[in-house]
Amino acid sequence: MTDFKKSYVCAGFCAILGFATGVNAQTQATTGRTGLGGLLGRGNAAQSQAAAKPPATGTAPGGRVSAAPTIDPAVKPATGNGSSSMKPGLQNAPKDSGAIKTNGVLPALTPVDELTRSTIVLPTEPVEPYLLTKEAGPFMVLAHTFRGPDSVRYAQALAMELRSSHQLRAYIYFKKIKPMNSNVRGVPPTATAADGDGRISEPEIYRIYDEAAVLIGDAPTMKEAEDLLKVVKKIKPVTLDSVPSLFPWRAGAGLKKAIVTANPLVPAQQLFAREADPMVDRMNRGPHSIYNAPGPYTLVVARFIGRSTFDQNDKDFFDDSKLKSSPLAKATDDAELMAAELNKDPQLKQAGYSAYVYHDRKKSVVTLGNFNAKVEPNQIMKDQKVQSIRQHLDKLNQKYLSSGKFETPLSPTDMMDVPKRAVQQKTTTGLFQ
Repeated sequence: MTDFKKSYVCAGFCAILGFATGVNAQTQATTGRTGLGGLLGRGNAAQSQAAAKPPATGTAPGGRVSAAPTIDPAVKPATGNGSSSMKPGLQNAPKDSGAIKTNGVLPALTPVDELTRSTIVLPTEPVEPYLLTKEAGPFMVLAHTFRGPDSVRYAQALAMELRSSHQLRAYIYFKKIKPMNSNVRGVPPTATAADGDGRISEPEIYRIYDEAAVLIGDAPTMKEAEDLLKVVKKIKPVTLDSVPSLFPWRAGAGLKKAIVTANPLVPAQQLFAREADPMVDRMNRGPHSIYNAPGPYTLVVARFIGRSTFDQNDKDFFDDSKLKSSPLAKATDDAELMAAELNKDPQLKQAGYSAYVYHDRKKSVVTLGNFNAKVEPNQIMKDQKVQSIRQHLDKLNQKYLSSGKFETPLSPTDMMDVPKRAVQQKTTTGLFQ
């Protein structure tokens, strides 16, 4: 439980990024059957019935003979059109023509030994100009995802084609654990004698692939991303037709499986911002308001917050009279006084560091200076500018704390984005409605 400046807190939304995965078949040498049939045990009756009947065979594309899947007698086929149990409004929902019905026959996979090599020349130029950045728009279209050791080069080839042939702003987003190397530590035959028997545990027990996604971006709103999706779905890139695949039924499909997503580098609170809080806006109209900071980032040097507890039955949090003694009751005044003192300091003035204050319903924050680049929290103490600021703040702490002027010490902890006074959108568009 935590003290608040008012009895409620506005919560924000979370944006969830989902990646639809394509496959670079050159890296998949084997396939297996998975699903409920592989997880659930068969009854004795089902096993005897399956053993009594010889498997039906059929001819797959290319003259290969494949066995038809055994029908599970425990699964009863659906009868009727099912409209009686369908929820209202779903009768006219779009149908997927590629969906396979229950107990239907799955298409045959292309054998690995019959896969042909890629017919395109993979790019050798640097991939950095095509990498995704947070400036590429909050909303995007996920066009395709490649998997395997050459996934980044295939993604680069597709991005280059989309840029040159279709004038779309395509980008590459990928994560690599150990590129071009094993993701398993100390497992035979590469294990040393000191590694013991090489038993696999987490995280090595999970199979990890190198993946690279091609995203098409620069869409400021969900509506524009949805309009862009309609264009992308009609594209049939030459790159995809030149990539070998285990799934022959995907040939010629192009990018029709593309989806709308969000830029994974953009924070969720910037994607689906809630309505601006009028109380917070009024609280930040003082002479040291953070809205006056010209730079995009500022250094946090002090926080004034309320009390907190892990005891849900703590009487101090159920007695309204205790709120008068909460540190949050004077957090606003303390933060304003500290900012005023820092702005009077001659050394900070000479260095060009101005103090600002930001208030919301849960805290008051004092910041210092303006920065064009954001320093991550784990690197904050290694930054030379921050080190020089900290040395001077240590001297001010001796002065302020010894005299009892302030109870909260000054210490650079992290950098925060400078908020803007602009009115935010009132609600999300489409995704959560």
